[in-house]
Amino acid sequence: MIKYQCKICGIEFLAYPCQHRQYCSKQCKGKARTGTYKPTKKTKKKMSNSLKIAWADGRMKGNKGMPSWNKGKKYTKEQYEKIFSKELRAKKSKALKGNMYGWKGGRIKASGGYILIYNSAHPFANSKKYVCEHRLIMEQKIGRYLTPIEKVHHIDFNSSNNYIDNLHLFSNANEHSNYHKFLRNCVKETLLFK
Repeated sequence: MIKYQCKICGIEFLAYPCQHRQYCSKQCKGKARTGTYKPTKKTKKKMSNSLKIAWADGRMKGNKGMPSWNKGKKYTKEQYEKIFSKELRAKKSKALKGNMYGWKGGRIKASGGYILIYNSAHPFANSKKYVCEHRLIMEQKIGRYLTPIEKVHHIDFNSSNNYIDNLHLFSNANEHSNYHKFLRNCVKETLLFK
């Protein structure tokens, strides 16, 4: 550990060399950033000569009174519309989708093994603009959008197997759950008779 001297209060403190600390506490760091600290006679005695000179010159007053980083940068109406228009932002986001880190072509695997497809134009897409692939395939087969009430069943119980031969459409969740109850009863009966 190395001895450092706080730039605000002048107190000596210990810290590891990798920390590169300039202040003894969060309070001193906050005072330095806002420029609200004024050293008292007691703390001036503890300060090194270089710190006393810095305070006297006004170099230790923090960022208070400094001009903003973007002060004086103004856009004309045409420039502003060119940079921030909705059409341009939408075009850029579409162009970036293919180049973004982690973008897998709009096809992801969700919990339960279901495959989701990116489709921002779909009326029943989730908040991240994804739709279940098995629902899209069933919609293509019947030629209309599925209602949120309708359920698509995987015949082989493999939720990532979305071939049309493996899918069956139920008009509501009740029919779907009744079908699963029927299958469970069939399995029980076959186990009892063996």
